[in-house]
Amino acid sequence: MATVSSGYTFVNNDTVTPAKLNSLAGGASVTNIQTSDISDSQITTAKIADSNVTTAKIADSNVTTAKIADSNVTTAKIADSNVTTAKIADSAITSAKIADSNVTTAKIADSAITSAKIADGAIVATDIANNAVTAAKLGTNEQKQIAKAWVNFNGASAGNPDYPTGNTVTYAAGSSTTLVTVTRSAHSIAVNDWITVSGVTGATAVMGTFQVTAVTGTTFQYIVNSVVSGTVGGTAVVRVTTIRSQYNVSSITKNGTGDYTVNFATAMTDTNYSYVGSSRFNADSFSGYTPSLYSWLSDSKTTSSVRVRSNTSNQTVQDSSEVNLVVFGN
Repeated sequence: MATVSSGYTFVNNDTVTPAKLNSLAGGASVTNIQTSDISDSQITTAKIADSNVTTAKIADSNVTTAKIADSNVTTAKIADSNVTTAKIADSAITSAKIADSNVTTAKIADSAITSAKIADGAIVATDIANNAVTAAKLGTNEQKQIAKAWVNFNGASAGNPDYPTGNTVTYAAGSSTTLVTVTRSAHSIAVNDWITVSGVTGATAVMGTFQVTAVTGTTFQYIVNSVVSGTVGGTAVVRVTTIRSQYNVSSITKNGTGDYTVNFATAMTDTNYSYVGSSRFNADSFSGYTPSLYSWLSDSKTTSSVRVRSNTSNQTVQDSSEVNLVVFGN
């Protein structure tokens, strides 16, 4: 077999065969080899040195799907951030292509999940976290169907709920609150009762509506969320109203017999809200008269509170053992 001596130069159209290449003597050089000089299928994987096929060697758009063996494009083969939206054909990413638990919140762009993206019936109760559906998440009409506030309170309490005299008030300031103690010979006030305190000379901060935190046979206490200077108080007028249950009602102020102001924890949007209520007495009948809950035209109705009165159909104002009020609005 002929050999290719050192310095041999192939010319155009000179056929390159494995026999000719295998006959190269040490130090021989081969130049001017054209694509047309190489027979089909003669350059095998074994002929290509590792790392010698670079991006520059591959013509654009010449690595097609058919050229890639199944399962050979692994994550390690793809440079970070190089799979862009433009690289993905429409409808190419199916559920089967996504590994379980790999679509995290961080992967989803803001506002990307629209109503159209969610299949009918796809969101069930177990998909919704507790307390996740707030009023703000509801439509305007749906919000109007929900009560903005409601309360059930005792406007009378057992025994005499009003203690207009005989109440000695003392208080001791802490670092950020003040503990107020009311002392009287006897009372029927219980822990969690709401009381309205007035008439304390020179200590306006200890007056208002508060919830009782502790009691003994001759005392009851409440906390003021501010520091009140001094340690000695005076006498006070105390009225009791007990909230049994409520939503968005911070306190009840008893203005007098059968006369109550319901205070909202969060103010209403405006004063165009509607309210409906009822009053209930301890007996099964009240001298043939029916109890009712109402407001005079002059009674206060603001975004923060509403005043109501409990009486009988003969216009006699009476304390009610159970007053119920529900508020609807914008």
